[in-house]
Amino acid sequence: MNDVREQAVTVADWLPDVKEVLAEMGYPGGREADPFLGQQVGELMGSLVGKVEPLFAYRIVPARVDENGGTVWAADTCLKTGHVITPLMRGVSAFAIFAATAGEYLTRRMRLAAQEHDVLEEYLLSAIGSCVAEKAGDCMEHTLQADIGEWKHTRRFSPGYCGWPLSDQREVFRLLGGEPCGITLSDYCLMSPIKSISGLVGIGREVNQHQYGCALCDLESCYKRKKKKL
Repeated sequence: MNDVREQAVTVADWLPDVKEVLAEMGYPGGREADPFLGQQVGELMGSLVGKVEPLFAYRIVPARVDENGGTVWAADTCLKTGHVITPLMRGVSAFAIFAATAGEYLTRRMRLAAQEHDVLEEYLLSAIGSCVAEKAGDCMEHTLQADIGEWKHTRRFSPGYCGWPLSDQREVFRLLGGEPCGITLSDYCLMSPIKSISGLVGIGREVNQHQYGCALCDLESCYKRKKKKL
């Protein structure tokens, strides 16, 4: 169980729906979006098929939770998950430390659009890339569930959210062997390819699927939270 499992994601699993991309851009369910945007998103996604190669990796390790200290222990590594995430790990017996990425091709396409001053294409590719990375994370969870059988797992949580310092990204990557799925970290703990995610999932017989997203996050300036308030 201590080995890192790395796996590619099939097109059927990573290709988002146009409405999902529009929702990522701030148009829930695709509402209020100009039809032109939907057309452009669809055409861009078509051009990515056969070129984008998302990956995910995870490693299952023993877990210990210190709710009072707002920390968890993944094997021999202390993670400062904070007082929002840590209580949600109550009852876990193990953690799946994970990383997932939309891959380098999307990053190159975004850079090319930026060099050509095509702001719209760069923006649309960024939204698509975010969706693809999350789809890879979803695929990771589905594969993990098959691995753990009757055990349950929490939602996934990432450094940089809900009070978990981004600097803990270094520890997550160390637990995954350094450069999972070819993802590297900058000195500021930013990932490359940029459309990548990492973090942990709690595993246990009694854990629950807790709410995730705006119900937990306290970032009032987030455009998604603003959109929901309108």
